[in-house]
Amino acid sequence: MGIDQTDILLSLVQGQDGQVWANQRTGWNKGDVSVCFWDGVLCDANDQTTVTGIFISSGGYQGTLPTELGKLHTLKELSMPSNQIRGRIPTEIASLPHLETINLAENEITGTVPQFSSPGLQSIDLSHNLLAGVLDPDLGTKHKSLTDLDLTHNKISGTIPESFAYTNKLDTLSLSENRFSGTIPASLGRAMQLRYLYIDNNYLMGTIPPEIAWQDSPLEELWLQENLLSGTIPAAIADLKSLFNFYVDGNKFTGTVPQQLCRPALNADFFEGIDMDNVVGSDVCDSVACRPGYVSFEGVYPCSMCEEQFFNPYLGRVGDCIDLNEEDILDDIYDAAHGEDWIGGVNWNVPNVPKCSLTGVGCDNNNNIITLNLKGKGLRGNLPESIGFLRFLERLDVSDNQLTGYLPSDLRWAPLEFLDVTGNEFKGIVPHELCKKEGINGNGNNGSFSCDMIACSSGYYSATGRASTGKKCVPCKEGGSFLGSKVCYQSLGSSSYGSYGSSPGGDGMSPGVAFIVSMLIISAITASVFGFIKVHKHIKSRMERVSTEDEDFGVQTMGMMS
Repeated sequence: MGIDQTDILLSLVQGQDGQVWANQRTGWNKGDVSVCFWDGVLCDANDQTTVTGIFISSGGYQGTLPTELGKLHTLKELSMPSNQIRGRIPTEIASLPHLETINLAENEITGTVPQFSSPGLQSIDLSHNLLAGVLDPDLGTKHKSLTDLDLTHNKISGTIPESFAYTNKLDTLSLSENRFSGTIPASLGRAMQLRYLYIDNNYLMGTIPPEIAWQDSPLEELWLQENLLSGTIPAAIADLKSLFNFYVDGNKFTGTVPQQLCRPALNADFFEGIDMDNVVGSDVCDSVACRPGYVSFEGVYPCSMCEEQFFNPYLGRVGDCIDLNEEDILDDIYDAAHGEDWIGGVNWNVPNVPKCSLTGVGCDNNNNIITLNLKGKGLRGNLPESIGFLRFLERLDVSDNQLTGYLPSDLRWAPLEFLDVTGNEFKGIVPHELCKKEGINGNGNNGSFSCDMIACSSGYYSATGRASTGKKCVPCKEGGSFLGSKVCYQSLGSSSYGSYGSSPGGDGMSPGVAFIVSMLIISAITASVFGFIKVHKHIKSRMERVSTEDEDFGVQTMGMMS
């Protein structure tokens, strides 16, 4: 018996709402009209009977994607954007062998990005949904014909796959407004056809790899704003001859904008309606990023100078300059780390206590804060960026708490000799600028620098949560770990949650493991409210950029608080 295309398509008609939807369209019933004449259905041009495409855009459709659609093995395109599709993308649909285009943007789809089977897949648009999880690391090698991938505005985490380097035809890669961490893969420079790269509003750390600016690269737009990137802007970016939009604001870059990038044609949108005869050279550079000592609402032109007692060492600073007053910085720490819930006789909430008499605070003879010890005091939330601007701080211990988010690279500015952030729930990596800072925990004393001297990487652990002379961080045999972990937590697929194997400090169950697993489960099922603001695939207006704040990850897009 052949496949009944009518019954398969009618599986989309679900419940009373579905029937109302179907009644408003041509076909979509078991009448005499061929499915090839139904609204939104496309058939093979030769036989006029085989369904090859479904196009239901902004059609008020409500329901889930039925597994029955996976029986349409001839389907090449499934486009149902701007509807109210809920639930996951079924494996049966992801397994369609001839799928070339899937567009389910602006729906309410949950779950993860599935592993598609079609080797001829060219375009994937799953933007503005509720997808989470991580991407298949082999996504690029499995789909070498991919031209467009848009996953904007989801909750996808993990790292950006290196395998995008193997996509021979990739033109547009849009990963904006997610939870990607780690570094920007230098291998993206090997995606030879890439013209549009949007990876802004994530939690990416490290530097801009100069490899993405190879000679004769066709790259036209590069969006890096609102991440946790550091270092300097590579001069090689100026060699991108086709580049017309380059956004880096809201990061932790230092230095200056390379002079070769200070050209009116770059980020020209910021000068619309302005008489260019009145624009001086520094203003042109400000279209890329405001200079250190200056800030603006978006980190770009027009920029304003910081007021006295405020400071900004970064390019493209968004929002406000940094308050250097020590009492104000302590207030920031108290608020960001939920000081009202601290334990152990902490007196930070007692009025009129001098800063040097606060629990855990130590000062020198000039009343400058030089030590801060809040080990095991019940801190949660995140460490604010301002903690790095305690200008005399030599020792910082916030170990054995429940701090989350990302380790602020701003700690590079403090004259730290000792730093302990272990035993928390930090994500991501140790900021590169912090790894290179000599003297912290003895790092660099022998001319050798290691991030592990600050904290063991995710997936590794040690009895102290970091490496030391003669003692290395070791990989977790099963499960995983946070940054600076002293134990490994069991993966959620294990039958024995909360247990761990060969701990260098003994065996048994850690008191914090149950809490860790609980937080992982909560994080996996939480879906945040989002705004349906469509991001264009190519030329996108920054004036329509979504401003989001995510406490769970300790970063604000306005001000970058970590």
